[in-house]
Amino acid sequence: MSRHRDVFQFNYQLIMLLDADYEADFNARVDKAFKYYGTDKAKPDEELYESYVRGGVDVLYEKLIEPSNSPDDYTKNLYEFMEDFEKRYGQSADEILD
Repeated sequence: MSRHRDVFQFNYQLIMLLDADYEADFNARVDKAFKYYGTDKAKPDEELYESYVRGGVDVLYEKLIEPSNSPDDYTKNLYEFMEDFEKRYGQSADEILD
């Protein structure tokens, strides 16, 4: 996972900057994203980030794996998930991959 460290750090910082429900003060969010990252002061924020990641994995499992009974089901569920994503966020799989 160390080769993806930059991606994880970027995601963490983005969540800290955008989560106004968790921290209303913008300057405090900036400190959490950049100043305190990797310190003991960031432990609660890192736990929050990890809970978001686990929630995303749970959603993927529930949408893609759980309802599948055959290899074809996995493919069908993936296409349905991507169609739903495109409708909800207005981004196609090709745009995401680019």
